[in-house]
Amino acid sequence: MNKVFLFTRTKATVASSGIDSPGIVSTIMTAIGRTVRVRTSVTIGAGAIVADRVITSLLLVANESEVAVRFKNGADIPAFVTRRDSRRNLAELLPSSRALSSAKRLALLTSSPDPKVGKMGEIGHPLLVVCTDADALQVHVGSTLYGIEVMKRLEESWNIRPNAPMGLIGGGVWSTDGTFMGLALGEKDPFFETGSRESSFPKVYALPGREVMEFAESSV
Repeated sequence: MNKVFLFTRTKATVASSGIDSPGIVSTIMTAIGRTVRVRTSVTIGAGAIVADRVITSLLLVANESEVAVRFKNGADIPAFVTRRDSRRNLAELLPSSRALSSAKRLALLTSSPDPKVGKMGEIGHPLLVVCTDADALQVHVGSTLYGIEVMKRLEESWNIRPNAPMGLIGGGVWSTDGTFMGLALGEKDPFFETGSRESSFPKVYALPGREVMEFAESSV
């Protein structure tokens, strides 16, 4: 049995320009700097850089052994799916540029220290998520819903929409103060018909940040 939480993603976006709060600007830059665009054979998703590893959703990469990744201001490069955790629904990606030599493998993916890991907040607590399906990365506003326990990894038992949400699945979930809250696993199929108010605000399953960090740090 795994503990996950649900959040809603809105279409509202935020940018670092024109914001007076240094804390929000710092969070936006952290979220973007730790987001990797992941392209599979069927969709575009994301990955999060934690513990100097690229971690993404297993529901995104599925059984693929190689995907394309793009770091901030970079170009698409191959990446290999090197580890899978079916209990946590997580996968680790190894970019090919770090596999060319031992020297490159030692190069850090990001120069900033790992962010603080936080727990799920109250219902309505604001969240920030990075969407990768546009030419430029966009930071979307989200909102905490509730925690839930799931019995199995299988998408059918979670009612997860295949390959969704595009551009967001596999990416990090952040609080407005820069705390790493978790990683987006996949979108919950809406209970009501498409076009209803409920379906216009997608609900996304997320694995808590501590579980993500434990998976990342278990790789040596």
